[in-house]
Amino acid sequence: MTQFFTLTEGVAGKGAGAWTIIMRQLAYAKPATTLFPRALAIPIKRPPEMLIEATVCASREHRTGYSATIGYPALGQAIAARQARRTGQPCTAENVPVVPPPDG
Repeated sequence: MTQFFTLTEGVAGKGAGAWTIIMRQLAYAKPATTLFPRALAIPIKRPPEMLIEATVCASREHRTGYSATIGYPALGQAIAARQARRTGQPCTAENVPVVPPPDG
């Protein structure tokens, strides 16, 4: 948590302009080794196109809340198909339980 506050405590109240300051700070930081900087959870790599399309589709269908406990069947099917393509191993939606993260 300290890392997050270090980056943002000086920009509170600056509105959208705060992101310009944060992005400048990130430019001087060491190269990230993860998909998301732990402090800000700002994607540093473009997400896969299918994720962008699924997000847009869900937004258009007003599915912006929590999913069913086992997730959306189409999401499980898409993840299984991608896993099968990447590994060459058979994978079906039944092998991919998509569940919400635990609270806390």
